[in-house]
Amino acid sequence: MKNGEIAGTAVQSGYWEGWMAVQALGKYVAQGKVLDGEKYLDANPDATPSDSDPLYKYNFLPNPAVGNSQAAYDAAKLWGKTADQLCNF
Repeated sequence: MKNGEIAGTAVQSGYWEGWMAVQALGKYVAQGKVLDGEKYLDANPDATPSDSDPLYKYNFLPNPAVGNSQAAYDAAKLWGKTADQLCNF
């Protein structure tokens, strides 16, 4: 994005994949159950999903789009982290 090699992208971060796995384990330990079905987590720019929300068999990370401008990239956030913090590879 920054050097102009791609025109658009989405926020998908290994950081959040690992975080969500640890959160799922914590939910299971605390709640002792996994609900059938699936949950598509909200793409809240500021707040992570609550540790007290139910745990589902299938849990999906949001993948918010990032427009093709420096301003869009600079404004992109997911769960309190910027695109620079999440997509630093």
